[in-house]
Amino acid sequence: MVTMAHNGVALPLMVEGQLMMALLTFVKQNKNTAPPNDWTSSQFEELQLHALSALSTLTPYMIDEFNQCKGPTRLLLFLEWCIGKEDYAGHGNSYYGTGGRGNKRAQMRFVLRLIRSAVSTNNSTTLLEFSDQGTIGLLTGILKSAVMSTDPNDLIDIEMQCDMLYIISGLCESDVHRKELFGEDGVDVLIAYLKSAPKKYFQGLGYDRLILACVDTIWSGVIGCYSTEDSFLQKEGLFLLLDLMEGSPRSMQNVIMSCLVDLSENSKSIVHLGTWKGHSYANLAEMLCHWWRKEERLIGAKRDEWGAITDITIPLAGDYPDYLNTPPQSGHMPSVAIMEVYENMRAKIYCLFAKIGFQNWPTLSLENHVTLVLIERYLDFKQGEVWIEFVNEITQEGWRPIEHDRDAIETIMRIIDEKTYSVVEAQQQLIDAKIQQEQLDEEDLHRKIKDTHKQKERTIQKWEGFVARTSDIKALKETKRRQLQSIDQSRQRGPIKPKTLFHAIDVKNTSTTVFLGHYVRAEGAPFELPPTIRPLRKESTRDSLFGPESPPARALRPAFTA
Repeated sequence: MVTMAHNGVALPLMVEGQLMMALLTFVKQNKNTAPPNDWTSSQFEELQLHALSALSTLTPYMIDEFNQCKGPTRLLLFLEWCIGKEDYAGHGNSYYGTGGRGNKRAQMRFVLRLIRSAVSTNNSTTLLEFSDQGTIGLLTGILKSAVMSTDPNDLIDIEMQCDMLYIISGLCESDVHRKELFGEDGVDVLIAYLKSAPKKYFQGLGYDRLILACVDTIWSGVIGCYSTEDSFLQKEGLFLLLDLMEGSPRSMQNVIMSCLVDLSENSKSIVHLGTWKGHSYANLAEMLCHWWRKEERLIGAKRDEWGAITDITIPLAGDYPDYLNTPPQSGHMPSVAIMEVYENMRAKIYCLFAKIGFQNWPTLSLENHVTLVLIERYLDFKQGEVWIEFVNEITQEGWRPIEHDRDAIETIMRIIDEKTYSVVEAQQQLIDAKIQQEQLDEEDLHRKIKDTHKQKERTIQKWEGFVARTSDIKALKETKRRQLQSIDQSRQRGPIKPKTLFHAIDVKNTSTTVFLGHYVRAEGAPFELPPTIRPLRKESTRDSLFGPESPPARALRPAFTA
């Protein structure tokens, strides 16, 4: 029957024979005992699991009959029995009973698969029946228990959790009221999954499918309802989503970024996007610029070492497809330039930057700034690619536009070229400014090194002067002469008024060659003399300079060296 369901001829016969009603009769509570002349418990379990498996395939083809037989009500009652505390132990004998020995896991696994199959049809009657009977709240409670449980999950547990998340996603996708029913409890479940995602993503057992189902539920069950979005943002769900995107493979990054683009429609999310800091990136702008360059390397876009444009004719195109040699497409087929939007993340990166802004990112490197200038003009370049395709197609097909159309095309192509040249010029200005700044920094470093050496030279000269004054009587006399000359030059010139008190500013019979104050500092020779300095000679020059009648050294203040 499952194989014949794909045959349009056999399907009316199944409807006429009330096959749906016959299979749904097995969707009921199991019992450990059976009356005489009836199926045994193990036999009924195998028939029941086979019926549920067949219904998962047949229901999308017979959805009207499924609704007429009260299928949603039967499935929800059966699901409540599966999670209830009724005493039943499955036998787990058949292929479909894997993992269900001694419990109801096999029945729960297939009824969830059947509900998911019914919800995936997007039949309005089916979705209304499931939502009105509390499916969202029931599944949210089951997921909350699964998240809080400390028992390890196996393949069957992960499969059932994925099915529940996809069911909630399908029910909430197009109805704001159902998203409100999902509410704060559902957000708590999603936050718990996001927090555990980085640890379990690469553990196998289908955790990648579970995380993908979680992202899909955020996209369909949270985004679009302001109250649920606010709860998700308040619990730092956006930060967790960005952390997950940073460490995910490219296939998952594309899905998460699409989710973020829709979530960024909420003005409150802009602050979260602007303040996020990753493990490998300083901010979101740096990560997006890095991914932009990675996408361009994959498609073979022509860029220089700084990421600037090198081919102004097709600034966004890569090696494949060749936009200049694309054959004409039929009217119902999308152009190659439009199809390229779906094949990489550049359009989504542009949308995120359009929300968080292209300016006010001072911490970005030169390479990122050059890339950001290109991202800012992405939409203009994409429009230019579409016009280039249009002109190439009409040229290949031999069409000649009229004069007014030709003037309009020429004007559009000239505007596109001007925008391309402006971007190239802006990128070149950034590169030149960076090179000039590096040269200035290098010159400043050389200046600092030179000043350092000059200070060392002054220190050596000072020390050599000290050695000269203490070892050569002529140098000491010359220093004394300059000292007295400096004192004389500092005195007032011209006649002094009568009765004016004159205070001597020098101390006679001193043994120093520097100016004295109330306090002096005695300095000795350094511990290690510079290699260019000769050691002091052992001879006294005090008597030769100041005379034999100068006061003894012990009566003077400590020597202040220069």
